[in-house]
Amino acid sequence: MFAPMTKKPATIRDRMVERIRRTRKTDVFLRADFADLGAYDVVGRELRRMVSDGLLLQVGYGLYPPRQTVSLVRETDSGHPSH
Repeated sequence: MFAPMTKKPATIRDRMVERIRRTRKTDVFLRADFADLGAYDVVGRELRRMVSDGLLLQVGYGLYPPRQTVSLVRETDSGHPSH
């Protein structure tokens, strides 16, 4: 007999969130960074949901920094004239 499974398999979103959490806060993600986790459409749908939930921002076509990264950049750049 097999032992019953104690953990439910992680969803694609759970695996994406875990990958984002394990990286540096200054990283920017591409859709391709999550291609190994699921189909193109599924990854895109989860990225859109993460943007609407406030976990990620979309700063360009297929560019997704974590929300904390944008906050860090704004704090660093505030009050400094651009050169």
